[in-house]
Amino acid sequence: MNQRLRPNRRVRILSQLEAQEDETSGVSFDLAVVELGRGNKEKAIAWLQKLSEERNDDSLLSLPTDHVLDPLRTDPRFQDIVRRTGFPL
Repeated sequence: MNQRLRPNRRVRILSQLEAQEDETSGVSFDLAVVELGRGNKEKAIAWLQKLSEERNDDSLLSLPTDHVLDPLRTDPRFQDIVRRTGFPL
């Protein structure tokens, strides 16, 4: 029964994070990681794109090295995001 509740809880937490993004910057990286964990690379890339446009988040520093983002490393869009931050791939 717990497993049936987990997807609903995940959706609720994701909704809460998205609401925070509307109020303040700084959760784009977290949302990207959540979406990547859900297997949604398209949304993960979209959140990382938003993060790179904000350019005021320390999370940008972790783009080239954070292993949680490894599934995106070969994606040209991810490579472009990292390149635009000025960090080496």
